[in-house]
Amino acid sequence: MAGVLRRQGKFDEAMNMHNLSLQIRLQSHGGDHPDTAATHNNIANVLYDQGRYNEAMETYLTALDIRLKRLGHDHPDTAQTYNNLAAVLNAQGGSEEALVMYQKYLDISLKTIGKDHPDIALAYSSMALILGKQGKRYEAIQMYRQVLQIQLKNGGMNDSETATTCTKMAKLLEKQGSLEEAMASYQQALEIRLATFGNDHRLTAESYCNIAVILNFQGEQEQALRIHQQALDIRLKVLGQYHRDTAQSYSYIADVYDDLGRYDEAMQMYEKAVEIKRKTRSSGSSVGSKTVRDIKI
Repeated sequence: MAGVLRRQGKFDEAMNMHNLSLQIRLQSHGGDHPDTAATHNNIANVLYDQGRYNEAMETYLTALDIRLKRLGHDHPDTAQTYNNLAAVLNAQGGSEEALVMYQKYLDISLKTIGKDHPDIALAYSSMALILGKQGKRYEAIQMYRQVLQIQLKNGGMNDSETATTCTKMAKLLEKQGSLEEAMASYQQALEIRLATFGNDHRLTAESYCNIAVILNFQGEQEQALRIHQQALDIRLKVLGQYHRDTAQSYSYIADVYDDLGRYDEAMQMYEKAVEIKRKTRSSGSSVGSKTVRDIKI
């Protein structure tokens, strides 16, 4: 019941139920019982969802102490606690410490649930995200390759999570200048999203947009324009005119016009992007790589 309340965002009600459960388990099982540790873990989960990271950390550590004492280091519940601690540390900005905890989780879980389990892929993906933010692109890309191997074994080529991983990996490849590899990954993501969601979906539009950006980098401006227009048509249909993704499409199309020297058309597109940004009050969010003042007029 408390788990359902948590998923519904009713954190105070969930916390009340978990605290009641903790009182009962302390009385019936004592402070060092695995069931008591499970309740501490559940309380920490709610604290984490509420953004109360210091309290969540303290409560996860309580659960970890009990699990190490009663279940041992190589138990799946102990591994899960390391995984939870990693999430808190990462949320607090402790990326290096988070990587250490994720590795502890993996060291145990590779032995207990096997290398092809979806939870292993989630840990690799979390580590790749941290490594990418640290600028360690090569290591992050290798992690994403491991994630893809697991996802392809479990969900195949028509799994939306596989498309997400392809996209994340492609963005890192793009940043390090590996445009051909990035294009291949973006195209793989597009194929999956077309098969999974169809053409008129915001994620399909995102894939078209990613491919068009690479084409523009490669000097294929006319083809980039055509595919950006496909993305824009979907976004207008699915998201409407006044959405930040629609503004992004206008801005990217303007970038291509600008690179082609078609400055009047570029200006029109940038002005549409700026109008949407103004009306949606998304100050501080990027809608493209340039602003109106950047246009070569």
